[in-house]
This record gives sequence, C-alpha cells and structure tokens, in this order.
Amino acid sequence: VDLTGDQLRKRYDAVVLAVGATSWRDLPIPGRDLDGIMQAMEYLPPANRAALGEEVENQVTAQGKHVVIIGGGDTGADCLGTAHRQGAASVTQLEIMPTPPSTRADMTPWPTWPLMMRTSPAHEEGGERVFSVSTQEFLGQDGRVQALRLVEVRAGANGFEPVPGTEQEIPADLVLLAMGFTGPERSPLIEQLGVDLDPRGTVARDGVYATNTDGVFVAGDAGRGQSLIVWAIAAGRACAAAVDTYLTGSTELPAPVAPPEIIVQPDGITRLAGERAMFDVGVHSSPPLTYQWQADGVDIPGATNRTLVLSDVEASDAGMYKVEVGNTFGFAFSAEAELE
Repeated sequence: VDLTGDQLRKRYDAVVLAVGATSWRDLPIPGRDLDGIMQAMEYLPPANRAALGEEVENQVTAQGKHVVIIGGGDTGADCLGTAHRQGAASVTQLEIMPTPPSTRADMTPWPTWPLMMRTSPAHEEGGERVFSVSTQEFLGQDGRVQALRLVEVRAGANGFEPVPGTEQEIPADLVLLAMGFTGPERSPLIEQLGVDLDPRGTVARDGVYATNTDGVFVAGDAGRGQSLIVWAIAAGRACAAAVDTYLTGSTELPAPVAPPEIIVQPDGITRLAGERAMFDVGVHSSPPLTYQWQADGVDIPGATNRTLVLSDVEASDAGMYKVEVGNTFGFAFSAEAELE
C-alpha cells in the first residue's frame, strides 16, 4: 500500500518511523566502477539463501578468489567467514583504525562498550587482518578489479593522514565493502514527513524519540544508527511509552532506554587573540556519557569533555563549534556556536 507522509499524518494521531538504517557507506575512489567490487549486503544475503538450499541466480562467490574486505566490524567478519566457506584463495580484512588494545582501553571504562581487540569465530577460521591502512585506488584490467593500492595512515589534525613511503599493492579478485551505514534510505516518505536528519544521517530525535515534526517519532536504527537487534527492541518499547504519553498525557509502559537530550546549547562568543574561550553544553541523559567537540565539522583531538576550553585563542581558531554527545542508547548533536 502506497501512502504519502501527509496521508499517514491525517489518518493517524502518531506515526513511528522504524525503517532501519540500510543506506550503506560507499568508497568513491578511482576504479570503484570495476567489476568485482560490491557492497557486503549485496554479497551476504544471496550467500545465506544459497546456504539454505535455495537456487540463487548469478550468485557471486569467493571460490578460488583473492578476497579483500574493507571494514573491520561485524559485517566484515560475516564476509570473512562466508568467503572462507566458499573456498577463497585468500582473505584479507582492512581497517583504517589502529590495532585496538588487547585489554579495555581507559577511554571506554565500564559500563561503556570496551574498545579492545576482538577475534570472532570467523577470524579463527583464518585470513589476515590489516590495521591503519586506507585504500587509495582500485586497480584492474579489462574492466575487472585485480588489485588495491593501499597506504598506511596515522591520526592527524584533520583526521587520518597518509604515511609517506608506505604505499603497497595487494591482489584482489573480489572486494567487499563493509564500512557501515549512514542512516535510513532517503525515501520519499522521509522527505514528505519533513523530519530533520542529524550529521550522522539518521533521523534527528529528542530524549523522548520525537522528531521535529509534531506527532512523528523514530525508533531503532533509523534514529540510533546501525546497531544490534537488542537495542532496537529496547528503543521500540521506550518509543511506545513516549507515544502513549504524547497521546494520553501519561503512561505505565516501560521505557528502558533513552538517548541523550541537549537541554542547554553552547553560546557563541567573541574573543581577542590570547584570551580564553569556553563552550559548554547541558545534557539530560542516562549515564555514562561521551563527548566529542568539533570545529567546522572536524573532530578536535582530545576534546572529549562536557566543556571545551581554548586557553590561548588564535585567529585560526575562529569558526563554528558543536559537540556530539552519546550514551549507550544513541547520540545527539548540539547547535553550532560561533567563535569570533
């Protein structure tokens, strides 16, 4: 049934968007149009159907191929295990992030999800994991991929920077992109409902799952970003409680999780060179919280507290500042504040 956003709002007193976050992240570099390069979610579902005994036409398999997986998350691990079972000649998994520590990192204390090296059962089957590398170009012949050109990277002032002299090429007959998702698909419904998207590409929401459009709420991956089913279940229950409150004024439904809500926005300020500048934000949220301040859309290294202090302002510090606040249940972005 095809219904427009306007028809949904006229027919129902409340609308909940639970459309997932299936818009995958791509890698637009030279050679991306070569055959043999595909998204993980174009490769895995047919493989699963074939494993269940279904006939799958034109299925791409890893049999006898040198497989390269770009992305180090759960989806990448699924690709790795599947490629091994299909008889790949070799499997290499690339990750732009540095090798995680073997134990819980200080920046992710309990009860936050720990940053540490993980080995899934798929990794135990074999393959090579390469960290701190970035793919620069896909190389091919006669329209089909044959290799990747890589370079080692390190953290810099504006994100990851290539390390001179570390370029290398590795063979690749099949490249699987498993770099995560950028939010829900930009369907006509999203546009018709008039909901805002946050800088991550997910549907923006407040602490009670409400969007900027009155009567429209969002639950699950569409508002949180791609995550596990347990979070979708918990967010769905919490969103139901929020809708009940919206419709009736109160609720007895359980609300197990709540994303952070920014209740005090950072203020714009004017400072002279050499003076001290400070931005602050007020948040209503379930702890623990994480903070990441940005200047003109770029993460500021080490700026991970509620308050951002610039002790000795320079002319180059002028710009727009905002903070991303997160907890176990989601993220929120502050409004931008200008430093003049």
